[in-house]
Amino acid sequence: MRDPEGADALKALDPGDGRLTILPYDASDLNAAQALKDKVTGPLDILFANAGVMGPKEQAFGEAANDGFLDTFRINTLAPLALAEAFADQVAQSQLKVIALQSSRMGSIADNDSGGRYAYRASKAALNAVGKSLSIDLKDKGVVVLILHPGWVRTDMGGPNGLMTPSESVSAQLDLIARANPAMSGRFFHISGEDLPGRRRPLPDSKKPRSLAAGFFVSSGAAGRGQACPAAPAGLIGQAGGTHSEACSVH
Repeated sequence: MRDPEGADALKALDPGDGRLTILPYDASDLNAAQALKDKVTGPLDILFANAGVMGPKEQAFGEAANDGFLDTFRINTLAPLALAEAFADQVAQSQLKVIALQSSRMGSIADNDSGGRYAYRASKAALNAVGKSLSIDLKDKGVVVLILHPGWVRTDMGGPNGLMTPSESVSAQLDLIARANPAMSGRFFHISGEDLPGRRRPLPDSKKPRSLAAGFFVSSGAAGRGQACPAAPAGLIGQAGGTHSEACSVH
């Protein structure tokens, strides 16, 4: 939480028996995950990377390549990865061993039929890729990684036309988390339990192009190398930093 002192709604959930501890955390600061780790000890059953932003207003084609795009990636993609790197061992020491990533249906390449929202879509598609890699890299530790779409929820970020309340979205996601098992790791779930598509399926051989275009593009990266391309329980952390708390938001 960026501002624990101002988290009145969260404080209202405190049962007063010591189970709720609110700590400062800013998802826009990549050092914040390690700073948080220094304050949290012991096993963590669930690490829920929840913070996120919709990104800048300028996300239409023709204006989307801007610094706000990078800021959106920092909060929506890099911050969850930093949390996973910081707390993976503590999650592995717990009973449930779950890392949950708050993604969005807008991060599905296959489901994108309206375009636009370049920064937000790209940051969530990248988060899905992060989740898949985490599921592979943390498999030997017994950690299950869930990638979750919370639905369209009536929040400040989701707006008044959302199809469900925050409580309904949270309850559905907690149900998925409670049923987490290795077969679910690395998969992208709607809160209904439905698998969401991450990318388009490959074309069958009969529909593949017979040859590649003659030309290619060479892009030089920062390192100067060119790339040729053809045309509950014991512990719970809910990441609520960034500009908005994203669980139960518009997706």
